[in-house]
Amino acid sequence: MDDDEKSKKKNVMSTRELQCCLCEKLRQLFSACNDSAFVEMEWNIAKKGADVFDAGKRGKVYMPRPDIAVGPFSCNPGTLNYDSMLDKKARLFQALFDSADFKGKYCDYKAFIENSNQNPRCLMAIEIEASGTTKHRLGDMLNAVMLGKVGVVLPIKEKVMASFLRIAECYHEAECVGKTAPGIFKNLLIIDSERFNAVLDSEIKQCGGISGPSHPLKPC
Repeated sequence: MDDDEKSKKKNVMSTRELQCCLCEKLRQLFSACNDSAFVEMEWNIAKKGADVFDAGKRGKVYMPRPDIAVGPFSCNPGTLNYDSMLDKKARLFQALFDSADFKGKYCDYKAFIENSNQNPRCLMAIEIEASGTTKHRLGDMLNAVMLGKVGVVLPIKEKVMASFLRIAECYHEAECVGKTAPGIFKNLLIIDSERFNAVLDSEIKQCGGISGPSHPLKPC
């Protein structure tokens, strides 16, 4: 029995249901762009790509698909002005930073943002994890920080959260003694999935929106 089947028996959201739920709420928060594709599930990073991740390199270059990606999407050489976008949603990102169990080893939100990804492919890349091996979780972390201006990992279970935090601490200790490149996870937030959901609900409420039920009424 997989984790989604177990979740149904316990009457809690499965990983897929949570993915759809969060996607819908993020679309509410970023609806000012009037583009439903501004937030995508399992975003194809090669779509419209004209750089190292263009579709012609599929099969030769690994093409990660984050569980949720928040645009705009930078598919051409160079980068968009993501700093101004972070400024517009400063309250949301500050709340996410404050809710995180791991925040790139920064105690200050301003320092975290100043040291975030300087050539991202999207504003926020989100990976949701309920199981998987340690190597699989490491892959989630790398995908999130490589693609997003801010990378986010959402563990669903306490033991999975503990595993992610151990991985982050391992790389921090390795960095401190010069065994790995500095700042690999400098733009990563590791946040309990329920806390992330609560932050979105709070932000939607403050924006005058309605967060709706704890699961989506329709697929995202």
